[in-house]
Amino acid sequence: MHEVQGYPSLPVLRLLREWARVITIFANCQKGNKYLDTAIPSGYNGCVELIFQDKKLDRLETDPRFDGGHPPEVVKAFRRRMQQIRAAVDERDFCNQRSLRFEKLAGARRHQHSMRLNDQWRLILEFHGSSPNKSVAIICIEDYHKGR
Repeated sequence: MHEVQGYPSLPVLRLLREWARVITIFANCQKGNKYLDTAIPSGYNGCVELIFQDKKLDRLETDPRFDGGHPPEVVKAFRRRMQQIRAAVDERDFCNQRSLRFEKLAGARRHQHSMRLNDQWRLILEFHGSSPNKSVAIICIEDYHKGR
Protein backbone atom coordinates (compact mmCIF):
# COMPACT_ATOMS: atom_id res chain seq x y z
CA MET A 1 0.00 0.00 0.00
CA HIS A 2 1.33 3.38 -0.99
CA GLU A 3 1.84 5.72 1.97
CA VAL A 4 1.32 9.43 1.39
CA GLN A 5 3.66 11.61 3.41
CA GLY A 6 1.78 13.47 6.15
CA TYR A 7 -1.35 11.29 5.74
CA PRO A 8 -2.07 8.59 8.36
CA SER A 9 -2.13 4.90 7.42
CA LEU A 10 -5.44 3.05 6.97
CA PRO A 11 -5.41 1.32 10.42
CA VAL A 12 -4.79 4.69 12.10
CA LEU A 13 -7.69 6.25 10.14
CA ARG A 14 -10.02 3.44 11.21
CA LEU A 15 -9.03 3.91 14.84
CA LEU A 16 -9.55 7.69 14.59
CA ARG A 17 -12.98 7.18 13.03
CA GLU A 18 -14.06 4.79 15.78
CA TRP A 19 -12.90 7.22 18.46
CA ALA A 20 -14.76 10.08 16.73
CA ARG A 21 -17.93 7.96 16.73
CA VAL A 22 -17.57 7.09 20.43
CA ILE A 23 -16.94 10.73 21.35
CA THR A 24 -20.01 11.84 19.35
CA ILE A 25 -22.27 9.33 21.13
CA PHE A 26 -20.83 10.26 24.53
CA ALA A 27 -21.26 14.01 23.87
CA ASN A 28 -24.88 13.51 22.81
CA CYS A 29 -25.60 11.45 25.91
CA GLN A 30 -23.99 14.13 28.12
CA LYS A 31 -26.21 16.79 26.51
CA GLY A 32 -29.24 14.80 27.58
CA ASN A 33 -30.17 13.74 24.07
CA LYS A 34 -32.66 11.07 25.04
CA TYR A 35 -32.84 9.72 21.52
CA LEU A 36 -29.20 8.59 21.43
CA ASP A 37 -29.25 7.70 25.11
CA THR A 38 -31.79 4.90 24.58
CA ALA A 39 -30.88 1.26 25.04
CA ILE A 40 -28.74 -0.22 22.30
CA PRO A 41 -30.09 -3.52 20.93
CA SER A 42 -28.34 -6.73 21.94
CA GLY A 43 -25.90 -7.93 19.32
CA TYR A 44 -25.07 -4.39 18.20
CA ASN A 45 -21.31 -4.02 18.25
CA GLY A 46 -21.36 -0.23 17.96
CA CYS A 47 -19.67 -0.17 14.58
CA VAL A 48 -21.61 0.22 11.36
CA GLU A 49 -19.52 -0.95 8.44
CA LEU A 50 -19.11 1.90 5.96
CA ILE A 51 -18.22 1.34 2.34
CA PHE A 52 -17.14 4.33 0.28
CA GLN A 53 -17.82 3.91 -3.43
CA ASP A 54 -15.62 6.93 -4.13
CA LYS A 55 -12.24 7.17 -2.39
CA LYS A 56 -12.55 10.98 -2.46
CA LEU A 57 -15.51 10.75 -0.06
CA ASP A 58 -13.46 8.57 2.28
CA ARG A 59 -10.73 11.20 2.25
CA LEU A 60 -13.27 14.03 2.58
CA GLU A 61 -14.38 12.60 5.92
CA THR A 62 -10.92 12.28 7.41
CA ASP A 63 -8.65 14.91 5.82
CA PRO A 64 -9.47 18.38 7.21
CA ARG A 65 -7.62 20.13 4.36
CA PHE A 66 -9.38 18.22 1.55
CA ASP A 67 -12.62 19.63 0.11
CA GLY A 68 -13.13 17.35 -2.92
CA GLY A 69 -14.23 20.34 -5.00
CA HIS A 70 -17.28 20.97 -2.80
CA PRO A 71 -18.24 24.23 -1.08
CA PRO A 72 -17.14 24.52 2.59
CA GLU A 73 -20.72 24.34 3.92
CA VAL A 74 -21.29 21.07 2.04
CA VAL A 75 -18.05 19.58 3.42
CA LYS A 76 -19.03 20.57 6.96
CA ALA A 77 -22.53 19.09 6.54
CA PHE A 78 -21.06 15.89 5.02
CA ARG A 79 -18.76 15.39 8.01
CA ARG A 80 -21.66 16.00 10.41
CA ARG A 81 -23.82 13.46 8.54
CA MET A 82 -21.01 10.90 8.65
CA GLN A 83 -20.90 11.23 12.45
CA GLN A 84 -24.66 10.68 12.55
CA ILE A 85 -24.39 7.65 10.28
CA ARG A 86 -21.68 6.13 12.46
CA ALA A 87 -23.71 6.74 15.62
CA ALA A 88 -26.91 5.24 14.17
CA VAL A 89 -28.13 1.75 14.97
CA ASP A 90 -29.99 1.47 11.65
CA GLU A 91 -31.79 3.61 9.05
CA ARG A 92 -34.81 4.13 11.31
CA ASP A 93 -32.65 6.61 13.24
CA PHE A 94 -32.56 8.80 10.12
CA CYS A 95 -36.31 8.55 9.53
CA ASN A 96 -36.94 9.92 13.02
CA GLN A 97 -34.91 13.06 12.30
CA ARG A 98 -37.15 14.97 9.88
CA SER A 99 -34.52 17.66 9.21
CA LEU A 100 -32.37 15.09 7.38
CA ARG A 101 -35.07 14.61 4.71
CA PHE A 102 -34.08 10.94 4.56
CA GLU A 103 -35.92 9.49 1.55
CA LYS A 104 -35.97 6.34 -0.51
CA LEU A 105 -35.33 7.12 -4.16
CA ALA A 106 -37.62 5.96 -6.97
CA GLY A 107 -37.29 4.45 -10.43
CA ALA A 108 -33.91 3.09 -11.47
CA ARG A 109 -32.49 4.25 -8.13
CA ARG A 110 -35.09 2.60 -5.87
CA HIS A 111 -32.31 0.67 -4.07
CA GLN A 112 -30.78 3.98 -2.90
CA HIS A 113 -31.64 6.60 -0.28
CA SER A 114 -30.86 10.30 -0.08
CA MET A 115 -30.06 12.42 2.93
CA ARG A 116 -30.08 16.21 2.95
CA LEU A 117 -26.79 18.09 3.37
CA ASN A 118 -28.35 21.50 2.66
CA ASP A 119 -31.09 22.90 0.40
CA GLN A 120 -29.10 22.07 -2.72
CA TRP A 121 -26.92 19.04 -1.95
CA ARG A 122 -27.83 15.44 -1.03
CA LEU A 123 -25.79 12.49 0.22
CA ILE A 124 -26.72 9.28 -1.65
CA LEU A 125 -26.57 6.01 0.35
CA GLU A 126 -27.27 2.31 -0.09
CA PHE A 127 -27.96 -0.21 2.68
CA HIS A 128 -26.73 -3.80 2.41
CA GLY A 129 -27.38 -6.82 4.61
CA SER A 130 -29.60 -7.07 7.68
CA SER A 131 -29.23 -6.09 11.34
CA PRO A 132 -26.94 -6.42 13.24
CA ASN A 133 -24.56 -6.85 10.26
CA LYS A 134 -25.94 -4.07 8.09
CA SER A 135 -23.49 -2.00 6.07
CA VAL A 136 -23.93 1.46 4.60
CA ALA A 137 -22.46 2.32 1.22
CA ILE A 138 -21.70 6.01 0.72
CA ILE A 139 -22.32 6.49 -3.00
CA CYS A 140 -21.92 10.19 -3.80
CA ILE A 141 -22.78 13.80 -3.04
CA GLU A 142 -25.22 15.14 -5.64
CA ASP A 143 -26.37 18.59 -6.62
CA TYR A 144 -30.15 18.31 -6.26
CA HIS A 145 -30.82 21.32 -8.51
CA LYS A 146 -28.43 20.36 -11.29
CA GLY A 147 -30.19 20.08 -14.61
CA ARG A 148 -33.30 21.94 -13.49
